[in-house]
Amino acid sequence: MIISYTFTGCNKEVDTVTVTNDVHDTLKGKSISGACTYPDYAGAKVKAKGAVISLYTGTLKTGNPVATAIADTNGNYILPYLLPGSYYIYAIYNTENKNAKEINGIDFSTNPGYAVTLASTNLVQAIDLVTYGTTGTTKISLDTSVNKYRLVTLDKAHSRISFETPYGPASQGANFPGIFGALKGQPSQTAFNLTKFAFDEATPANTKIEGYVLLSERSTGEDGRDALGQCGSKALLIDTIGMKDSLGVYRARPETDTCKFISQSVIKYGNGYLCKAILRGFLMHKGPGNGDPICPTCPADTALKFTGPYDVVRDLPVEMYFEFAGKQKYDNVDPKKIYYGFPFEGVFTFDKTKINIKHASIGNMVKVNCHVNIKGIVGKEY
Repeated sequence: MIISYTFTGCNKEVDTVTVTNDVHDTLKGKSISGACTYPDYAGAKVKAKGAVISLYTGTLKTGNPVATAIADTNGNYILPYLLPGSYYIYAIYNTENKNAKEINGIDFSTNPGYAVTLASTNLVQAIDLVTYGTTGTTKISLDTSVNKYRLVTLDKAHSRISFETPYGPASQGANFPGIFGALKGQPSQTAFNLTKFAFDEATPANTKIEGYVLLSERSTGEDGRDALGQCGSKALLIDTIGMKDSLGVYRARPETDTCKFISQSVIKYGNGYLCKAILRGFLMHKGPGNGDPICPTCPADTALKFTGPYDVVRDLPVEMYFEFAGKQKYDNVDPKKIYYGFPFEGVFTFDKTKINIKHASIGNMVKVNCHVNIKGIVGKEY
């Protein structure tokens, strides 16, 4: 299509500018359209609202796109006014339409893309986004007994487990945040730990993740809410009856305090991994806190609308998406003190009503963010 523009001005000659466009024709052009989907955790196709579809000339993704489109709320896209020819379609999608850390959404893309030929009629092309995963070969483990894995340790000082949940129905989108650490928001060396960690980047089915948090060592920045016997502990049903440490200080009963994360399977997903796991904990006790100097008036669980069964540890299925940020080398003046870090970012959500966390002022869905830094042995290459 040839478009000619003529410009005339005072005391000036006529200038004619000719623009040649070999791709678009608003009068005779045809369109490429279709539905764009991505796979959810169960593998079902989900509408990719907000996916970015790019169109290239030829049969490869080279140069700049000649047209782009954004998938609508139903995941549908259209690239209109195209002249006949060979085109290449490439699409990318992030589940939260964001691109920042902490993890905000899971990335998908076509792999590699769709080479299509547009003739004299409109073309319908469905786009199935895929989980492309990573292709590295890192094999690390906390356990020396895991064969052919490089030995590493958990770098607690540079790791953090945090959580957030919406306030009640009147929150207008505000979130209630906290961390698993000492009061006043400082990291704790006992609030969380990994008891098993073996990561196989190339064969994720070999990956094992087990760890725990201590519910009594969460911090929301307010001692009156976080301390044992206060509303936060009551909502989580943390019991302190009869538990004194060597200094005579009352502590939480471990069976009511410990929540474990136990992986069941790991597969490649998006640009990271999907770990199906269980949360194990949240033991519910029947009696009130009679004689407990920390919480002498703690109500029985029945007062918090829990009716049993009692003295049973619960298993709650969860699905954690996580990414490996790659091996990081930390230089030091002394070559013997150089070490490598292996950072991981993960996120999962769960419904508090499934494990009977009792507090009406916060929303049901709890989001947990996991920033875990694994550290190589100082002075060793990885």
